[in-house]
Parts: sequence; structure tokens; C-alpha cells
Amino acid sequence: MFRYVSEGVSGDWASAWILLSKRTLVYKLGKGSICEVDLRKARCIMLQDESEGTERLTVSEPGPTLLIDAQTVSLYLLMDTDAETNAWKHVIRTAAVDNGPHLADQQLTKDEIPTIIDKCINFIYAHGSLSEGIYRRSGSSTNITKLLAQFRQDAWGVQLSRQEYSEYDVAGVDCSEEEKVAMYRSLLEKLAPVNYVTTRRLISHLHSIHLQQERNLMPADNLAAIWGPTLMHVESNEVQEWFKRESEVVCDLITLYPKLFDVDGDELDRERRMMEVLERYHDTPQRQNRPSGDLKVWIYINGKDSGSCVNVTIEPTKDANTICTQLADRVGLRPEHLCLIEVICDGAMQRPLHHTEKVLDVVLRWGYWDEADRRANYLVITKNELFQEIVPLAKPPLAMCGELRFADTKSKSFKSYLFEFSQARLCYYKDKRGSVKLNEWRIEDIVWYIGYEPKRNPHTRWALTFIDKNKTVRTKENPFFGYTIAGLSKEEELKWIAALLLGEHAACNILPPSTLNLLQ
Repeated sequence: MFRYVSEGVSGDWASAWILLSKRTLVYKLGKGSICEVDLRKARCIMLQDESEGTERLTVSEPGPTLLIDAQTVSLYLLMDTDAETNAWKHVIRTAAVDNGPHLADQQLTKDEIPTIIDKCINFIYAHGSLSEGIYRRSGSSTNITKLLAQFRQDAWGVQLSRQEYSEYDVAGVDCSEEEKVAMYRSLLEKLAPVNYVTTRRLISHLHSIHLQQERNLMPADNLAAIWGPTLMHVESNEVQEWFKRESEVVCDLITLYPKLFDVDGDELDRERRMMEVLERYHDTPQRQNRPSGDLKVWIYINGKDSGSCVNVTIEPTKDANTICTQLADRVGLRPEHLCLIEVICDGAMQRPLHHTEKVLDVVLRWGYWDEADRRANYLVITKNELFQEIVPLAKPPLAMCGELRFADTKSKSFKSYLFEFSQARLCYYKDKRGSVKLNEWRIEDIVWYIGYEPKRNPHTRWALTFIDKNKTVRTKENPFFGYTIAGLSKEEELKWIAALLLGEHAACNILPPSTLNLLQ
């Protein structure tokens, strides 16, 4: 009986032995070392159609591959028979969602934070930071019960939406400051890793709510009165006295957060800038009669020159496919034949959005760019021609390697380098032998666009420009927009785009799912 494993979309298939121990998947590729996957961090476990390269593998019954997206690594598994693959999917998924009562028993993010906490904090940050009485006002008990049941079943599978839940549903001895900080830090450092990072994440969130007290009327003492019994609960006969103490402790944790957790200036500045963006969108006239967290944008139909555009409301949970479905009748095409395109820098560059991408994240990202780089940006909905061309090439595992023209954020001129995309990382080398690596970027850390900044021309048939997701503004030392790679043939361009898409969306199909209109 044979079993095969591929690490990542561009990895090679290799024979392996596999062992499931509680919530840890252990595997060994050939003569390699033993590897472990923490299934608490598996955000997607699904079957996919037969992948490229599996036809050469020796199995009794060809069938689908099992994908485990564990955030830091994506594993593809192929068993000897279809039945065995399905059986492994069942036991692995059961282990992944076997959530217990303790923090360490929960499904976790890559930062060791329980997914239920991370998702709720993100939702409240976007929808409730400026809402009056957040955490004081009660939500719907029916919705809260429903939400908890969904989180217990599969925390990664829960999609929080304003259509279903409100922010109120989701939010449901004196000594000197120096002495307090020293004592609290000493106690916090004794916490287990998962408990520590979870506490830090939660107190960071409450601190940000506290900073907006003029808008939400929820200073630290109000928050502490609500969160104290939750975070500091013990069995005691002195209920009133203990209630006072637990509230005081939680209030201290909130107000002293920067000192207790060594929060540096960069993190505080990043938080301030994010809140400024939220406030701008909350305060715009177009948002006055809409729930907190929504934003209206103009989307052009078939291009900016068409003269046709639609004002669309985008919530934090609305993805590109939802907008394509919403506007399909206006365009005259089925949703799966449409694509939402981000156009930036006055039309110089564009990027087709993957159908699962959250559109609000795209628009908010512009807020951190220079005024000149964002003022002419817009969205277009049009026929999905590029992804249709990509699909025949997008067969995992897919790796690319070749000589490309390149210019970084400092350079106007282009030079030739050897580039490689493998294991979801883009690298380039000093020489053609690939012996000296000059730099590398993880696909999850960058955003790529088709095109280039007009101030520098690679004089090639095609070009792709990519930026860091946390892109800083231009500086005197880095005057150009992102990094640009360029090549000569159209086929080469499509292969590079296919590789980038597969690296970025390992758990998803390139094309959106087909829709069936029962009214037609």
C-alpha cells in the first residue's frame, strides 16, 4: 500500500509514511527527517481533483488528493485508494475541529491565538470600535447561541457577516505604576505560550477600544467591569469584593498594555494609522445612514471609458465573487465569467482579484499609499479573460525559473537576473547558476500587479510589479513604486502569473464556482 505527500503547490510528490497522533499529523518523506503539522492550525481540509504529477504515482485506484492548509505549510496527500483518501480526510478533519474547554485546545492562528478570539476581535475592530456602548450593550441571545455553536463545530469555517450578526452579538492594594507593571509582567511571563499570546491579543483589542472612548463611551473602567468576571473568574464567597478586585486588575491590564507587553512605537503608530483610516470611512457623508463597517465605492463596468459605473456597498466580509454575482445582470454575463480588477497609478497597473479576496481590504490598503499613488485608483468589473487563459497552466505543483529584467524601488534602470518561484517564494540570484541569492519574498507578504510605473520602462513585452503588503510611502532613497520584473513572451508571462496565483491561493480554485439560476 502506497501513500504520497507533496509539500506546497510547487513541491515534488514523494512516497511517505503518515501517522495521526491526537491533533498532530506526523509524516516522513523518503529518507528525510520527521515532520509535524499542528492540526489546530489547519484552516482548510478538503479534497481536490487529481493534481498534476499524480499520474506517475503507483496507486491501486487513482482519485482525488487531500489538501491540508495549515497556514505555514500546505500538504497534498494521495492514498492508495479513493476510500482510504476519504477515510484520512474524515479522521484528520475530526481531529482538527476537536475543540476542548482550554485555550490550548482550540483551533489556532499561526500566532497561537484561538481562532474564535481572533475572528471576533477582527469583526469588532472593523464594526464596533466606534459603536456606542460596545461590550456594554447586549446582543441577540439567539444569535450568540448560534454563533457559539458554529465556532464549536469549526472555528475556521465561521464567516462573520453584518447581515447575520451585529457587533453587540460578537462582543457579548494601591501601589505605584512602576510596581504594578513589574508585578503584572512577572505574572504574565509565567503563562503558557498560548495563554500569553491570547492575553496579549485580547488586551491589545480592549486597549484600542479604550482609546476611542470619546466615540464609543467605553473607557477602560467600563470595559473592565464587563470583562473582569470573564477573564478573572474564581469560585469565592466574597462576590462583591472579588468583583471589585477583578475589575481593577483588568482595568490595569488595559491602561498599562503598552508597558506590560513591550509594545514598540511602530506597533502603536500602525494601530493609530489603521484607526485613522476607519474613522475617515465612518465619518464620510455616504456612510451616515449605513451600519458601521460598510463602505460605498464606484465600480466601472467594462472599463473607465465605458461611461457606466455602479455605486456598490462593500462590507468587510464581501469578496470579489459576491460583487460579480451582484453585478452580473448589469454586465450581461454569468458571475463565473466575470472578474473584478483593481486599477492603480492612473491606469498604469492592474490586478485581477481572486474570487475569494475581500474587496474592502483592497480599498483600505490604498489609504496607506502616497496621495499621488492612490488618488486615481478604481475598480472595474469585466469579462474574466486572463484567468481563463491561466487555468490550463495552473496545475500544481508549478515552479518557474528563468532570466528576467528587474528593477527595485531604488532603480530606474533594469538589469537581468535569474528569478525562481518555488515553495510559494519568489527569489532572485546574482548569477545564472543560482549560487548567490540576493533576496526573496514570500507570496503571502506581497501584492503583484500587471504593468509598471511609467517613469521606468523595461522595454519588454510584459512586466509585473509587486509591493510589500505593508508598503511604506516613497522616500528619497526609494523613489519608485515597488519591484518590477519583465520578460519577452506572452506565454512566459502567463506561466509566471499562474505560478504566483497557485502559490497565493493553494486552497482555492483559480476560477469561481459555477452558478445555477433556477429562475431562467
